Amino acid sequence: MADPFIISVEDRTDVMADPGTGIAIIPGIGEFPLKLKGNLDGETRYLGRGGAADASGPWVYWNRFRKGSVIKYHSHNANRIEYLLGGKIEFRQPGKEPRVFGAGNMTYVEAGTVYGFEVLEDVTILLVYDKAPGYSML
Repeated sequence: MADPFIISVEDRTDVMADPGTGIAIIPGIGEFPLKLKGNLDGETRYLGRGGAADASGPWVYWNRFRKGSVIKYHSHNANRIEYLLGGKIEFRQPGKEPRVFGAGNMTYVEAGTVYGFEVLEDVTILLVYDKAPGYSML
C-alpha cells in the first residue's frame, strides 16, 4: 500500500500567476490565456500530485478571490464539488435566477454545466473534481 499523499496549501504557488508569457499552465486544464481572467482578483493553488507538466491528481484546487471578482460563464469536463470555506458568492447559470452561497455551503456541478459567479465577500473555496477538469469558456 502506498504512503498517503500530503500537501499544504502553503507549499504551492499560484497557478494563475503570469509567468511572463500571458499564458498560465494550469494542472488538469492546460494553457489558460490570462486575458480571460477579466477582473478576477485572487489566486488558485493546485493541491494534487505533480505540477503543470506532470499533474496526476487528485484534482483539488484551493482558491481565494477578492470581493467584486467575477468568474465568467464556463464549464468543465469533470464533475465538481465546491466547498466554501469562507466568504460569499452569487452563483449564476444562464436563464436561471442567481443563488447566494456562503461559508459552509457545498455545491455539486455535473460535467458540462455552464456556470459562473460573482464574489460578494472575500472568499476561500476548495474545489474537487473527479478527473482532470479541463475548461471551456463561453
